[in-house]
Amino acid sequence: MVEHGEYIVTVEGAIINVTFIGMFNHVASKNVCSDVEKLINGMNGASFYMLFNMLDYEGSTPDAHKIGDLHFKWIEKQNCLGRATVISNMALIEISINEQKSLRQSNIDSRMFDSVVDAKTWLLSLQP
Repeated sequence: MVEHGEYIVTVEGAIINVTFIGMFNHVASKNVCSDVEKLINGMNGASFYMLFNMLDYEGSTPDAHKIGDLHFKWIEKQNCLGRATVISNMALIEISINEQKSLRQSNIDSRMFDSVVDAKTWLLSLQP
């Protein structure tokens, strides 16, 4: 199957930035999760923070949400100290939270923002 949905993964210091663009199917979700997990595994247990830029995100298929749920369960066991989500369409986030049980049961300090600058400022405030 063809990948639907685009993503960009970058690292700024201890912050892993993931930008989601478009509608995601299971192929795109699997690929972005794999890329992020490789990055985290390469950090050898160091603490990190995550910034999800979902300003251009259009949603996910049910299978993509299942993959995301497994990924977030895995992240819960890593050394993630904060997660910021930048979103302009709260309905899309509510759907994700409803579809991904691990987001509802997260122990990671998480906040939602409507600007990337505010999200980064908050994540930086969490760092020692």
